[in-house]
Formats: sequence, structure tokens, C-alpha cells
Amino acid sequence: MVDNMPVHAQTWITFFGSLGLEVNEESIHTTMAGRTSADVIKFFLPGITDEQVNQHEMEKEALYKQIYQPVMRETPGLTHFLEQARAMGIKMAVASVGGIDIVGFVLNNLKITHFFDAVVSAEDVKNGKPDPEIFLLAASRLGIAPGDCLVIEDTLAGLLGAQRAGMRSIAITTGFPAEMLNGYASVIKVIDDFDNLDPGSLAE
Repeated sequence: MVDNMPVHAQTWITFFGSLGLEVNEESIHTTMAGRTSADVIKFFLPGITDEQVNQHEMEKEALYKQIYQPVMRETPGLTHFLEQARAMGIKMAVASVGGIDIVGFVLNNLKITHFFDAVVSAEDVKNGKPDPEIFLLAASRLGIAPGDCLVIEDTLAGLLGAQRAGMRSIAITTGFPAEMLNGYASVIKVIDDFDNLDPGSLAE
């Protein structure tokens, strides 16, 4: 929906820097892929208490909102795609390893919350991507068999998770280049944005 991976990386680098911990963009990208914020914090700050994790998570999310809100933009064509899919009666869900507060922040700012029949976030699952749990839960909440679902993903962990869930997927290049996203048998198409993506052809 949005190209926010660079913002997440910037936020993590700034956040950990405020704690005196130097991390680089490569280590952040490698670590955060598919992981919840709590898991990223525990990775870089091992041995801290659950209470400290929760506090750090709130601080990081506040920083993310501060950095991202002024520059947030939808991936080109997203709203039009969602409008078409909704008009066709296609059920849709958001399946994000972000916390519900951050997911809601993005959906509300883009004014697209009403398009989705279900939202699954970090609080709903025990395992992040590439574990298929989040996708299977989203399918269950939609009342749709996994094999009849189509996932649109911009991360390698997400594409692998979708494949493990038995779902087809469309890879979008907002996070990684096309050549890296093509390595999964479940990927039926690679796109740069939602422009010219016809939901009718995907429902067949």
C-alpha cells in the first residue's frame, strides 16, 4: 500500500541511536524483514524485560509517525484498484506484522480503511513472516480458503509466508527489485505499482 521500508529503517536507526546503539541500514533491513517491532527490539537489545520492550515499542512508533506522516503517499493506483475490487465484491484483508496502532495510522491517513473486511496485525499472531500464520488468519477472517486467496506483498519474507500458506501472490517492487521477487513459485506477477492492475483478471 505504501513504500515505507526506508522510513522504517530510518526510524529504527534514529531510535537505536538515541539509546547509544549504532546500527546501519543493511542490518536493519535484514533484521526487520517479517519481524514484529517487539522482535526487532529484542534482537538488538537482548535480555530486556517485557515492560521495557513495550515502552521502547511505543517510543519507536511515536517516532515513526512523526517522521512518516508529512511524507506518506499511497503506492500509485492503490485507491483506484481498491475501488474496483470493492465494486466487484472482492473481499480484502490487511495482513501486517506492524502493530495495530501503526496499521490504523496508515489506513486512516490514506482514507482506505473502509475497503477492508478484516485487519490482522502483530497483536493477532505469535509468529511474524515468513511463518504463514498471519495469512492463514486473514483468510479465516475473510471466510475464504487459503488456496483461493491472492496476496500482494513487497517483502521476501511475506512472499515466502504466502507460499507456505498455499496462496498465490503478486510481488510489488516497493521494497525489493523485481529480480529478487521472482524467486517464488507462488508469484504470478511482479508489478511496480497498482496502475493498470485489473482486479477482475486476478479474480479468475
